[in-house]
Amino acid sequence: MNLWTVSVVILLFQVPDTEPAKAFTVGADTYSLTTRSREVTNTLGREQLILYSVYKNGDFLHPSKQDAGRFFSCPFDRTVEIKNISSEERQIGWMLIGGGICGNTFSYRIELIIPRTSEHFPEYNHFTFISKVIPNLIPTENGAKVCFFEQNWGGGGTATSFYVPKKLEIDATRGRAEITKGDVFENLDYFEYESGKPGSGTKTFLGPFVAGLEAINPDLMRHALQYYNEDDRDWYDVHFKDGSFEGMKSLLTKIEALRSLHEEVKNVVDWGLGPQPE
Repeated sequence: MNLWTVSVVILLFQVPDTEPAKAFTVGADTYSLTTRSREVTNTLGREQLILYSVYKNGDFLHPSKQDAGRFFSCPFDRTVEIKNISSEERQIGWMLIGGGICGNTFSYRIELIIPRTSEHFPEYNHFTFISKVIPNLIPTENGAKVCFFEQNWGGGGTATSFYVPKKLEIDATRGRAEITKGDVFENLDYFEYESGKPGSGTKTFLGPFVAGLEAINPDLMRHALQYYNEDDRDWYDVHFKDGSFEGMKSLLTKIEALRSLHEEVKNVVDWGLGPQPE
């Protein structure tokens, strides 16, 4: 093996230097995040692989579930951002922001990283999802709300796609690091698709209506119906068997019946519908 071959092998297996650690403190404990990146190829083509590690007082923390510590972003020349996630009281974790869909349309890939601060559970939780916009982080007393949009192609292509509002809830009380689905209807003004226009992403019909369908939430569907536009009937027909106003009201009636039935049988059957909307 000559010197040139040795140099190539070293370059192929060299891992880039670790970025400066991002850290926050809770009492006497310090939680830190380190990242490093490399260019890789996979079934999606050329991407950037971010390897990350979480520490408590310098000791490595294990994740609460598999597939953690690795975050893919496309393409390699797009900078992956790190944003702090905070409750009303303190920082509770980090959000990685990279590229998730990088073709004719673009969406972000987002990773939430939340360390547990309980002495009994020295680990961290993580959650990965695709978002059309950089999520809006809303600090709460218990943790934070994460409000964003997901592009939905439904029965058509990009030209007839639409954006569905989504919400996640982070609970960091008493050292927890729980990430669960939230109720979009509770926080309609937190969803902005047009910059600087509160609630702009929920003052429309199709996205919020589909979000209500997904969550079995009749209140959200009723809210969306006030924005139904007869001029867009052809658009709605792409995605629904009957895109008329009466057809949409019929779907609402079915969801109301399903919710009512769930209340009758929830003690013996779990359909995973979540809590009854207030």
